[in-house]
Amino acid sequence: MSLLEVIAVSKSYSLDAPAVRDVSLGIEDGEILCLLGPSGCGKTTLLRMIAGLERPDQGRIMFEGRDMGKVPPHERGFGMMFQDFALFPHKSVRENVAFGLRMQHMATPELDRRVVAMLELVDLARLGERQVAEISGGEQQRVALARALAPGPRLLMLDEPLGALDRALRERLMLDARAILKRVGMTAIYVTHDQTEAFAVGDRLAVMNRGQIIQVGKPLMLYQQPATPFVAKFLGFQNLVNGFVDEDGSIVTPVGHFRLRESEPTPGKTVTLLIKPDIEAISENSQAVPQPENTIDGTLDAVIFRGRYLQVWVSVQGYRLLFEEYGDFPFQPGDSIRLTVSSSQLLLYESLPQ
Repeated sequence: MSLLEVIAVSKSYSLDAPAVRDVSLGIEDGEILCLLGPSGCGKTTLLRMIAGLERPDQGRIMFEGRDMGKVPPHERGFGMMFQDFALFPHKSVRENVAFGLRMQHMATPELDRRVVAMLELVDLARLGERQVAEISGGEQQRVALARALAPGPRLLMLDEPLGALDRALRERLMLDARAILKRVGMTAIYVTHDQTEAFAVGDRLAVMNRGQIIQVGKPLMLYQQPATPFVAKFLGFQNLVNGFVDEDGSIVTPVGHFRLRESEPTPGKTVTLLIKPDIEAISENSQAVPQPENTIDGTLDAVIFRGRYLQVWVSVQGYRLLFEEYGDFPFQPGDSIRLTVSSSQLLLYESLPQ
């Protein structure tokens, strides 16, 4: 049995657009689960139902085998951390961390020990007496995390905790957040719309859309095998091309004919083909040689330097495709080029789910 079980939970605020639809989910002790999806997909509503701030219209939420349906939020022993941190600007760092402990009427000696331990955990022991308004955004994020952890919650819920920070700071703090949560063995639900953040923080990801969970799995599994075109696009894949399956099993698309290594698609089926961004080979396209399978003939649109690799944008038959090149690249925008892709970089969707 999972530590937390969400069983067929639904919630509607209007008749035509359920916020959460028949969601079931399990979270293991010590696991960090990331709820990932676009704004309005139901992530925060699901989190609020787990916290007890919203009541499900249907379904149950179980924690340690106990039905939480009639347990008020303050008795669940769960912690929450929000995007705006909700710190007290007129109080010191130490006083902010101590706030939840005072609400528990913890004795002063134990409270002092707990606050010191939390500040050391988030590497802010030297700033305990500093006013919150005097510290940086990244330090405020650490204070908010220390305050959420101080009461020793059985489950911690984090709702877009890095959303208000700039990209460079988020890149650093997402790794810090995971390390801190793992150090204390905290079970956590982490809500984000950023796939990079989810990959960095989560043990598992649950991708949501339109109130439903579309796919759940470890980050590497989701990246290698996105279950639907929506998941693929949300994880950052750009090259989704419509086509059909020919009688010989090849995939016919406007950008070329492709053959998968192990799949045997149904002839005549309308499909969507995902072409992952890794290039097996690239050459000048003289058009003297007919286009082989698993190749793309197009016009180079743009080459963007990304540090360790180049982003290569190619236009072909109304599609603008994105690839990555890690070696020498002697071509210029406007050149006609031929890209060869490995069959291992192709993924087929035989229907068109969301």
